[in-house]
Amino acid sequence: MRVANVIWIVCAVALYSRPFPSRADASQNQFRELLERGFEFHQRGQYADSLPLLKRAWQLDPRDYHVNLLLGIDLLRTGKRADAIRFLEEASRQQPKDEFAYEYLGEAQAGLGHYAEAAAAYGKAVQTTPQSSQAAMAFVDFSLERFRTIAQQLRNSSSGLSAEYRLQAIARPLADASRQELLEHAAKLDENAPGIWSELALAEIARNEHAKALLDLARARSKNDSDLRAWEAEALLAAKAGNWSGANQKLNAIARHSPAVLERAASDWPHSLRPPGTVRISGAAARFFQCLDKDSGSCNIAGVQERTAASERVLFEQQRWERLVALPAPPMQQKEQWYFRGAALAHTGDCRQSIPALEHSLGTALHSTDSLFLLSWCYARQAGGIAKRMEQAGADPALVHVMRGDVLLRLQGNSEAAIAEYRTALAADAHDAKILERLAEAQLSAGRMDDARSGAQTALQLDPRSQSAKRTLAEIAIRERNYDAALPYLREIVATNPNDLSARIELGAACAQTGLLQEALENLAPALEHGYPDEKGALHYQLGTVLRRLGRATESARAFETARQLSDASERRSHQEMNAHP
Repeated sequence: MRVANVIWIVCAVALYSRPFPSRADASQNQFRELLERGFEFHQRGQYADSLPLLKRAWQLDPRDYHVNLLLGIDLLRTGKRADAIRFLEEASRQQPKDEFAYEYLGEAQAGLGHYAEAAAAYGKAVQTTPQSSQAAMAFVDFSLERFRTIAQQLRNSSSGLSAEYRLQAIARPLADASRQELLEHAAKLDENAPGIWSELALAEIARNEHAKALLDLARARSKNDSDLRAWEAEALLAAKAGNWSGANQKLNAIARHSPAVLERAASDWPHSLRPPGTVRISGAAARFFQCLDKDSGSCNIAGVQERTAASERVLFEQQRWERLVALPAPPMQQKEQWYFRGAALAHTGDCRQSIPALEHSLGTALHSTDSLFLLSWCYARQAGGIAKRMEQAGADPALVHVMRGDVLLRLQGNSEAAIAEYRTALAADAHDAKILERLAEAQLSAGRMDDARSGAQTALQLDPRSQSAKRTLAEIAIRERNYDAALPYLREIVATNPNDLSARIELGAACAQTGLLQEALENLAPALEHGYPDEKGALHYQLGTVLRRLGRATESARAFETARQLSDASERRSHQEMNAHP
């Protein structure tokens, strides 16, 4: 699954057959001897032994590609990620058309939490060698792992949970009833989420619920009068009512702000909804209707964008995405401007450049949820697109099956289909810990508890650091109410990442069940204080119970009161939904 074997072959060929640059003979021989000895230790996985030799070789020639690459890899493998970066960057400068330095550079940056730099490095590897299945697998791995960790972050707040429902919704067809239901739930959790009401209106129009769509369009316009998806919905309603002049006007207005949004609208527009021959459609709207007969990927609407002297914020609010993209990249410290740029790139369909921009934007509290939402959407698009392209290019079948399984499990929630893909991939290497932990996760999702337990245990034996296998085993123990068995895994996960609120909630709940009240309190209370969603109040009730048993009556009463309020609010929402859908 990793590129290590390929690296050994590449370096071995270079060491034993490729001439070195000219040096004084003694220096050249010493360099070659040090590099060969260092490479032998590297090949055996004895990185601590290889490093002193490689560093001495580097002192003789600090620009050599192979010594920089090997130094970077071995520092990375010994946990010195920050030290590895400069050597890997130098290797990439020496051979900019080689994928390997970029891939390891991406791994080092990701390990340090530098996700913008990691995304750029993985993207460069794919861009440099578009047919490489190894580069593709590395980028898909990274993208799906970021998708997973971002999903955990989103589930830590009500607005984030709203974004999660919305991501699930937009993965479904526009007229699918479940899309509308998910969007309605998302809107209840966060009525101020950018674009939520226009997306809901479009789903309602697709299901011919025009009265509801009109109400939600009014909400959309009250939030942002320049919501281009709302303009699309208004064009649809006008066309359905036979008001082709109004539809023409709205479509052209969208093009003046962002041709890319109008191109995207072509995939939403009913194929049979066309202006009659007696109606004249002009401007970008005419090209829009021509697009309905084409593959959406080949559609090109070159709208005439209005020129306006406006700040980045105004351009963002008016959704003039192309104008924003054309501006110079902002200084690194201007996180809000990076958000504006990243959002514009995402809305114009350029996820490759949008991802680093949005990663740079993280940390601005005002837009954090939308940044995470757009990042998730873009990572999903990138992973799915690369996997599909590699399949079409006839890449290594085992890698293709893993990528396909990842997309099915992480993005589509189709665990049974993912199991089949992972099993096929596992046939090539029955001892691949990464495939085994993926298979166990899919089996757990499908309710195959015994298979999941066996697979996760095997994966953990092969890779004792596997967080995924530990999560799977902890989840199995919790489902079986064997809380004592879950505790060691949950403690390790929380120790590795104290900010993982979902793991802290699970640890707190397991501690409460086993009578470890103080540890339960130390995990439940901070997670809830940091906004972990508790829609029905069950977690606050559990916290109240723990506090009461610890003799902290006043705090316990507050927790029980919060639980009651959350439970009542949830019940009211349920009644409203039943009345709306009798």
